[in-house]
Amino acid sequence: MNQELEYSYFVYGKFVGINSGYCLVARTANLTDEEQLKTMAEETHCFWGAYPPQRRTKAVGIFLQENNLVLMKVETAVDKRGQEILSGHTEFNHSLYVFIPLESLAVLRGRTFQLLSWIFQHPIPLFRQFEANLPLLQIPPLEQPISYNQEEVNKIQRCFSEADTNGQPLLISALAALINGKRLIFTGNGNVSTKEFVESILLLLPAAARSTIAVASGTLDEEFCNWAQLIIKSNSNPEEPLVDNLIWLNHDTRTFEGYFESRIFQNYYLNDFIYPIVNAQQKVQELIQELDVITDSQILLENLADSENIDIKLIARLISLLPNEQKTSIQCKYLSGLSINKWQEVIPVINDEQELVFAWDELTKTPIIKLQQCIPIILDVWKRLSVVEQIKLLQKLQNHPDIAEILLKNRLVEESRYEDTILLQEFRKLCKSVVVSKFQCDWSQAWQLATNFATKHIFQDKTEQFWLLDAVLASEIPVTKLYNCFNFKFATLVPHLNSDQIRQSNLYAKINKNAEIVDLFNNLLIQRNAALVNLHLLANVFSMNDIQQDDMYVEFLNTWHPSYEEAKDLLVEMIRSGHYSLNQTFAWFENKKLGLSEIFSALKHTSNTWDTWDKLASILYENPQEYIVFIDSLQKNNFCIIVFQKCLPIIANDENFRRTFLSSSCAWKVIKIQDLSQILAISSQYVETLVRCLAESDRFHWIAGDVLHYLCQNWITHKQVDSELKTLLTSPSVTKNFSNQDWLELQTTVWQLEFEIQLPSLGRVILSEQEKIFLRNQAITVIKFYTQPETTQSLLNDCEVWGLDLIAQIEILKATPLLARSIELILNYLSRDSKAIIPNEQQLNLLEILLQTSPRNQLEVENLKTFSVGLLAQFISASDWNQLKWWRDITLDQQLYIQYFTLASQIFIQNSVKTTPYLEVLNLTQKIKNYSLEEESHLILKAFWDSIPEPVRQVFVELSNANSLS
Repeated sequence: MNQELEYSYFVYGKFVGINSGYCLVARTANLTDEEQLKTMAEETHCFWGAYPPQRRTKAVGIFLQENNLVLMKVETAVDKRGQEILSGHTEFNHSLYVFIPLESLAVLRGRTFQLLSWIFQHPIPLFRQFEANLPLLQIPPLEQPISYNQEEVNKIQRCFSEADTNGQPLLISALAALINGKRLIFTGNGNVSTKEFVESILLLLPAAARSTIAVASGTLDEEFCNWAQLIIKSNSNPEEPLVDNLIWLNHDTRTFEGYFESRIFQNYYLNDFIYPIVNAQQKVQELIQELDVITDSQILLENLADSENIDIKLIARLISLLPNEQKTSIQCKYLSGLSINKWQEVIPVINDEQELVFAWDELTKTPIIKLQQCIPIILDVWKRLSVVEQIKLLQKLQNHPDIAEILLKNRLVEESRYEDTILLQEFRKLCKSVVVSKFQCDWSQAWQLATNFATKHIFQDKTEQFWLLDAVLASEIPVTKLYNCFNFKFATLVPHLNSDQIRQSNLYAKINKNAEIVDLFNNLLIQRNAALVNLHLLANVFSMNDIQQDDMYVEFLNTWHPSYEEAKDLLVEMIRSGHYSLNQTFAWFENKKLGLSEIFSALKHTSNTWDTWDKLASILYENPQEYIVFIDSLQKNNFCIIVFQKCLPIIANDENFRRTFLSSSCAWKVIKIQDLSQILAISSQYVETLVRCLAESDRFHWIAGDVLHYLCQNWITHKQVDSELKTLLTSPSVTKNFSNQDWLELQTTVWQLEFEIQLPSLGRVILSEQEKIFLRNQAITVIKFYTQPETTQSLLNDCEVWGLDLIAQIEILKATPLLARSIELILNYLSRDSKAIIPNEQQLNLLEILLQTSPRNQLEVENLKTFSVGLLAQFISASDWNQLKWWRDITLDQQLYIQYFTLASQIFIQNSVKTTPYLEVLNLTQKIKNYSLEEESHLILKAFWDSIPEPVRQVFVELSNANSLS
């Protein structure tokens, strides 16, 4: 079982067996304040004093204590056979008290009498010793929600039929006495039981009040039941005189006894509501259901007793159940003059249409200055009314245009049922009535009001909308206001009327005073689709903004359904005027010709690209030349770079068109020299066309920098040089504007493509060191691809013209491929005055290249021989044996090396024998051997021997033999 459906309780009585005396015998664990429990059982909430009214007893009760409803029962302790149980030697009574949190009672909707019925049957457990941990109690009536049944209705009607001698229902009198603060005690039996009577009393109270009523029933002494408001005494009649505030209803005599005044039987709640509803009988079930849902804890008996402290929501609920003949008077009595706050409370609980209409009438009586505050409530009432009642109210509102205006401006139309055509017609009539009334006071406010109404759903029909607005033009208005009216509204409504309707309107009467406008208008109305271009002219006359033009154009196009060709003139005028944000209009054209909507959607943004214009012109013109002329003239200063880029391929192959285009092109006129780089970055393949354009426009000084760079790169890429442009580039009109970088760019191109140009004269262009380094590096890069020594020689000559020193030229020569160099070319850098020179560090690398280069002809063979022999002879004379060894190691042809070295040895000996003693020469040949140059030593010695005269040679032989003998 769910913990929420289990409840605390305690038992008061005696222990079985031993004579314990009355005490607390058991409780659940959470009821720890035992003194409070005993006080409740012994003093505050009991059914009698020290002694029970009779031997066998049984009573039940219920009362409210803080946040709990306490259910109680007392009875004589008996066993299962009904025999009294003894405590010691005496029988005893014991009591059960159950605590039910108020939130658990929601399921009963205040029917606490069902709990009394349950506990009356529930046995009280017996205990032989104190128990402080009883299991929580389950109460079945609290586990299932109530279901409505006819028996409750029957019960109330049976009780209602019980009347006193004056014909007043006892049920109503008893309930009035209870509400007015009296306690009641019931005895005897009439046609209905006292139990049903009490239950009916509770059922006729709001659910929130039912749970507050304390009830005692059974064997009891009323003197000790002062805690109970309703007492059913079964053991005897009450003792007289009755205690204060207690009234006795004797069912046997159908009379009330005790001390009271007759006014206690009068009560507004009963007289105005309960009595007439129950008396009418048809709505008793609805009454019970309405009372069941009134669970506001603030609705107590005190509220029902005082008509000045009335709960207005309760009243509003009950009015709907009254017989029709009584509703109006009760509504006036209780609902007239309510404050706005009170109406806010009441409206949500009203379900009766007659009551809602009364609320509408009351609320719309609110002074105009305060009516705005009532709008939400009025709309709430309106939404809940039937269409029939709504139509009646709209008709009444025509007599109150000020109220109607406020309601129409505050969503009265929007909160209505659009499907009812009669209701819509009444709304339109009311709107026109309000506008006409307003027009008599203030034209501007009337127009503003009319335009507001025109946006509402009831004026979906454009013709209806036109006549609503046209009514405001009945009197004279300033021209500027007329134009504004046309732009704002009439422009989109005119296409929905035929020419006769237009001519009968106030609008036509006004524009007829302007000849230009009326001519355009008449022409448009007569020729219709053939004169759509007039719309653009009208837009200019009326000074329409883009939004207004867009709305007007698309309305005419969608309504008159022209073909694309019929509407094309309008499109062209829109484009020429630069109105690119007319989204609706261009969407219409898009449906006729694909691509336009997207294009013009892009054009309205500042970030639109050339692609957009390209697509637009391509759609409008298939001929490329017409395409480029159109877009060039349209764009003027906008996108001039992109326009010219687009025209380059078109003018590249047509010299005549190129010259014609250049003479009139808007783009070409505004292009600046700094724009050329951007053009060429994308259209570099048309650089030759661009250079021709520059030359034909006498912009020679622009043929430099990036233009020259792209032209050179184009030539290099295609490995082809335009002879006409080559001549142009070297003409003074162009080269006079060249920077050093331009010259270097051109020179590099010349080297790469191997053609000749006229270089500037020496001293005219002076390169910086950095520029020389750049030129050297370019030469090194280019020369690696050379295959002819003549080309290499030409490049080196150019380098010399540009002022590159010998070291730089040697660097370039070192990078030259084998096929592109010659012996003659290298020797120029290793000899002076046709004589070999001792090479420096840079020249050694060049010498290595020379020794690895093969002669191409006999002249080179001879020159190489002469150079090599001379240089080797210098190495021997200088005793530079390391250089000799280096030469021998790197040379490719060792035989040729030996040949050259033999001749060099002879030259050395010839030059040295005259000045050098023979012994020194011999010592030198020995030193050479230390450098692993044995063969070279032998060759020098041989040359020395061959150079000695015969007599001297004989002396050397004799000395040698003598040394051998010794």
